[in-house]
Amino acid sequence: MGKSYSADDGFEALVFIGGDGTLCEFMNGLLTRPEHEWREIVASTPISLISAGTQNAFGTGAGIPTVNAALYCILKRKMRPLDVVTAVSAANPEVVHYSYCGLGWGVAGDIAAESERYRWMGTLRYAFLKVKRTVVLPKKHSGRVRYVLTEPQPPLLRYDDYPDAGALDQFEVEEGTVYDMDRFSQQRKSWGGIAGSISSPASRKRYPEFLWKEDCSKYVVVGVVNITPDGAYSHPSDGNLDLILTRKGGLVAVAKLFGLYLMGKELQSELISYLKVKAVEIEPDQLDDCMNIDGEVLEGGPWRMEVVPSLFKVLSEK
Repeated sequence: MGKSYSADDGFEALVFIGGDGTLCEFMNGLLTRPEHEWREIVASTPISLISAGTQNAFGTGAGIPTVNAALYCILKRKMRPLDVVTAVSAANPEVVHYSYCGLGWGVAGDIAAESERYRWMGTLRYAFLKVKRTVVLPKKHSGRVRYVLTEPQPPLLRYDDYPDAGALDQFEVEEGTVYDMDRFSQQRKSWGGIAGSISSPASRKRYPEFLWKEDCSKYVVVGVVNITPDGAYSHPSDGNLDLILTRKGGLVAVAKLFGLYLMGKELQSELISYLKVKAVEIEPDQLDDCMNIDGEVLEGGPWRMEVVPSLFKVLSEK
């Protein structure tokens, strides 16, 4: 649908019923179209998802965790911007992938690679694979993670503690969407962001070498997250990616981390880093490693990722 939908159809919004992959397929189809077409559609047509999938990460992360919440925001025309993550692999640099949840390397990639084999387990397969690849049969994941920090670093706030910045009420939404305009008017809406972040993630033209910082280690998992619940302090429209580094450690360090976790202070552990960033590069030492992108496999690292602030509009309470 993303490849064929036209803004001239004049729909108030596009509402999908399905899982996270349904919306992801629409985004990826839309953003492969000519630039002037997708710019107009993302600026004029908000989207929503009535969650009917396995994990329903979009509903949880965008503030519409239930069917009733999604329907309420559709009927009341509540709208907010949504950041998107762009990603590209060195093995296929011509193909750009788009995600609204985020990406994961390490155990997250292992889960994506093996989850189809255990689909018969339903949602339990994710917990099973986490235990399998974290405790029982862990795989080695070492490499280099490079990133561009958000300066200054914003305070870490949980989703519910954010103000309603970016969320619009019914009047503002009606003033800002295509159905309040004469469909035959010569005035056309267009997204005003930088297209380079969509066609060439983490380009050195936008992020020169001196901006990049580096972390080299052995990792359990590295998350490049856009929305909750995968990132405790993620927000769908703060203009940042949440980079979460979980490193491997000795028994003492792991025991200390476990104790801090029970007290809700896990970020005090030297094994954990939680950073707000604009762009990320991951270079694995293992050639067969893969990334998890919205539950799908992205092979062929190294990988480059970048946030595109407020690319889409979604019907959401907050």
